[in-house]
Amino acid sequence: MNTTLNSHSPARSQCKLRMSQSYSSPYHRGGGSRGSFTLKWNDLPEPPLCLCNLRACVKTSMTNGNPGCRFFGCPMFSAGVKGSGCDYFQWIDPPTCPRREEMLLPLVKKMKNMEVEARKQKMKENCMLISMIASWVLLAATVIYCYFKCLKMNDNSTCNYEFVLE
Repeated sequence: MNTTLNSHSPARSQCKLRMSQSYSSPYHRGGGSRGSFTLKWNDLPEPPLCLCNLRACVKTSMTNGNPGCRFFGCPMFSAGVKGSGCDYFQWIDPPTCPRREEMLLPLVKKMKNMEVEARKQKMKENCMLISMIASWVLLAATVIYCYFKCLKMNDNSTCNYEFVLE
């Protein structure tokens, strides 16, 4: 099965499919022993063409109804951006069982909360950076103003300000 994308295809750069990756996840069996399952990217079917005539990307659902389920979607589609790509959609994974949903739902909620918190922290960081730059600009403007004020007062002679800290 050939699952590589053409080098000239825009989907190649946008999907970033890594077909050799595998994913292992632990789970509990009824007797308390631990096991694992492996999902290999190279076990996926050939990505179909979306309505934009591009190879569909493998995406992961983070909705409450289908947490962690993979699907094929348009590589040009961007959630929340009107008119981005087509609405191509095809499930890869079978429907989830109730137990899986119970396990994944709190993790999905936690991840969404962490993403919101990360955005808030980034905004706070940007505000602090802008404040720091503004304070340095204000300081530089004050120093330049004082320098020229001194030159004007002393008829272009050397300024001899003494700063006394008490």
